[in-house]
Amino acid sequence: MPNDLHRKAYIRTTLFIAMVGWLTATTVCAESTKPQFRSFMNGISCGEVITDLNQQATSQKFAILIGSFISGSNYSKHRDSKMDLKGMLLITEQFCRQNPEHPATAALVFLDQTIDKRIELEHKSRSKK
Repeated sequence: MPNDLHRKAYIRTTLFIAMVGWLTATTVCAESTKPQFRSFMNGISCGEVITDLNQQATSQKFAILIGSFISGSNYSKHRDSKMDLKGMLLITEQFCRQNPEHPATAALVFLDQTIDKRIELEHKSRSKK
């Protein structure tokens, strides 16, 4: 790559394409008759996600979903988020535990807004120095 800016754009594009591919290819991850975690999250409540997080496969797929969602959001907003995946998982899980009746997508939107607020606060604290 000619410079760092092109390299970052290439990485963002690659992550975005990977996220779209993963979201379209992922199927139901648990074998049962109850409502199951689905990668596209339609109709899944936070309560259902929290219940299924005890299963390692669901936990891993939820982590990938969160990382993919935020990667896509970072790409579309031209944002460089310094938050690590563990922090994102904690915020999302906490939101779902506090709001089990909300759709799981609301937790992802909340996480995205939290990252925006965090970046804004970081920029304000830097400008004061």
